[in-house]
Amino acid sequence: MKRKWRVVVDTNIRRYQQVQGSVECIPERGGTVCVSNEIVLEYEEILAQKSSQLAQQLFLQVLLLSPHVEYHEARYRFHLIEADPDDNKFTDCAVAAAADCIVTEDSHFSATQRNPFPPVHVVGLDEFLTMLTDNTNEE
Repeated sequence: MKRKWRVVVDTNIRRYQQVQGSVECIPERGGTVCVSNEIVLEYEEILAQKSSQLAQQLFLQVLLLSPHVEYHEARYRFHLIEADPDDNKFTDCAVAAAADCIVTEDSHFSATQRNPFPPVHVVGLDEFLTMLTDNTNEE
């Protein structure tokens, strides 16, 4: 049986519509989206800025009800990103969830590569889209 993979999706991705479509297809490709309460609050804030209230409510309902979304609260704060400490919510969630990767286009996440522990794999949107395609082809 193939292991389900886990992903944490940062809010700092410029091609928002492409990300939304990609996140929606993660479950059909055998994946799970990992979030924490802090991440959900940031999603809500960003959605309030970029979309309608209805779209915001529907997205949050999916996060709350989907069996393909897992909540992971970090018990420890690693403080891996000093340049923008607000980004640490994503790295801490990824560690707590044993996520396969964080999807982001935020350059601050390069700080995770300088720390061998805890291991955090960061990918950009293009690499993530390739991963989704490759995962589909393997099945």
